[in-house]
Amino acid sequence: MRTPPAPGGTGDAIRPAAETFRRYYARGYGTWQRLSRAVAAYRQFPTDLVNFERAFQQHPYLHNRLQLTPDYYLLATGTSTWSPGHCDRDRDLPPFQRRYSIPVTVRRPIAVSIEHSPEHFPTWFGDQGNHVGILTLAWAYVLAARWTEIVPGETVLEYTESRAAWEAPAAGHDGGEMVVNLGPVSDGAARWWTAILAPGRGWTADMRHQGDIRQAPWSTNLLQTGRPIVLSRTSAETEPRLHIPAPSFRVAACIISAYSAYHGVENQSRAAFAAALMLPSAGRIKRTIGLPAPEAAPSTSKTNPSATLARPVAPWGSDVHQLDRLLTLSCNDFIQSLLSSVIFEPGVPCNVCGAWVQGAFAVLDSDIAETDLQLLTGTLMARNPRIGFLWMGATLLGTHDFVLRGMRALFYPIDLTLAGWTDTLMCFIQEPVRDAVSAEETITRADECRMLFLSQSREHTYTPLTSFQPFGTTEIADCTLEVREHARCGGFHGLCYSGWTWDCQNGAREAIPFALDSLMSPNGTTPEQETVGDDQIAVDYSGMDCERDCSERATHNMFMWLRGEDGFPVAERDIREHEWIDNFEESEDECDFPEGDGRSTAGRGNINVGRWLTRTSAYRRDSFY
Repeated sequence: MRTPPAPGGTGDAIRPAAETFRRYYARGYGTWQRLSRAVAAYRQFPTDLVNFERAFQQHPYLHNRLQLTPDYYLLATGTSTWSPGHCDRDRDLPPFQRRYSIPVTVRRPIAVSIEHSPEHFPTWFGDQGNHVGILTLAWAYVLAARWTEIVPGETVLEYTESRAAWEAPAAGHDGGEMVVNLGPVSDGAARWWTAILAPGRGWTADMRHQGDIRQAPWSTNLLQTGRPIVLSRTSAETEPRLHIPAPSFRVAACIISAYSAYHGVENQSRAAFAAALMLPSAGRIKRTIGLPAPEAAPSTSKTNPSATLARPVAPWGSDVHQLDRLLTLSCNDFIQSLLSSVIFEPGVPCNVCGAWVQGAFAVLDSDIAETDLQLLTGTLMARNPRIGFLWMGATLLGTHDFVLRGMRALFYPIDLTLAGWTDTLMCFIQEPVRDAVSAEETITRADECRMLFLSQSREHTYTPLTSFQPFGTTEIADCTLEVREHARCGGFHGLCYSGWTWDCQNGAREAIPFALDSLMSPNGTTPEQETVGDDQIAVDYSGMDCERDCSERATHNMFMWLRGEDGFPVAERDIREHEWIDNFEESEDECDFPEGDGRSTAGRGNINVGRWLTRTSAYRRDSFY
């Protein structure tokens, strides 16, 4: 049974003292409480956190020359390249690469239902009514329509026989329907809306591949779980013509812009676009995605009939390839990595990361966050503004709870390639080596880990499962040859994303170099900024629980990665024998060697099994969905 740190205790070789645990809890609480207060004071729609136009501009995008690999999904594949820094001419560490795949099809559409639920983000959207649900379905079509134009293979975009019901403006209804007023729309736009809001599948975007039909990742199946949707328009009293071809993504985007302008819900449209981007991810998490039922604005609010004449502005701006980048990101089944990265904090050691996490969730679990979804979402968005719109989309689709559960337990994947594409800091291994060798001939274990990974040392070619850094230092004499050599070389050592190469048809490869020569920049704010004003926040310690600390597993995984192959030096015997590292078994032929000679006290029998399990977990990309 685990023994918690005693009050006033000094801790041991791994477990922190009670005061240390309390200090890191307060640090996590203060960091997130400041974010929450700032969001609470600003109740307008966070336009600066929903920036699609400039998001992830180094992200590669799909095109029709790619070679798709058959699997459960069709996969677009390629290789990311990484530079480990530079030394002198004879000691330079070579670049290394990572294979990567992105699913670009699904086998079945996403089940979606229209449900009456509490209005999302009432302060942001004021008295505009609720159009987010139907606009999410509309933007899903736009993404799928663009997909049919850029993916390789034979694709088809077309309407089905299913259509939403239609009602002339003068006709009455019994109040059992959800009436959606489209405004003064043309026959083509009206026909399109009947497909978007049709029961079941009103449109299809399919790819035919080797006799099999694969579907676009944003394909939806609208379940009939409540009142039916009825459409109306002000420009005609008759049902639109049926034999109209399905529009391109550009035309559909213009129809959405006209609808949004007519109802004055442009911000809701941007939020719905974020939700549409998260649909493929949500479809892997939930059996059915619930979207809010359409609600008209109060009678005091006026629609704007002339707004349909305004020039439409797409959420992604004027560059269609920016849409392609967002579309490609949306296909990725590791978006959870991006969302979960907001819990990572540089400089927090793995043996107290649980205290930091508990402090963070003391704020995220507070009464005000539980009753105010807007405040919770805004706080998560503000932590890393670059990925803010992804959090908004996840919340609108109701998948934020799933991601938060993984964050709380630090059970989420570290996706190095996705981190490079989005300039996101997910793990301490991405930070540059700080100080090489100290005057005492030691190196921090965090830098030791970075050196091992940058040199792609044996059994350190994959990232740790733990994002938080190890604590303490290691004697240089106890380090591997790779670490000894480069710790003293005086060069720059740091992980730099260098570019991406697509696997294309006929064996061709297309290289996309990285335009910026820089390291990953931290999430949101820096640790230095976050320590300002700590004394102004009254910390609530009711959420602190040393018995429910995830630091043990994080520390175990960290030392499994660091010492699993070569074993522990004698100087770390007390760490090796600690109950948190109970997966290591002592070998019968273990010998004691003087400290500092680099020899190990660890056995090999159980280490190899543990290392295999750790590596297998790291490579199973589908294990979280």
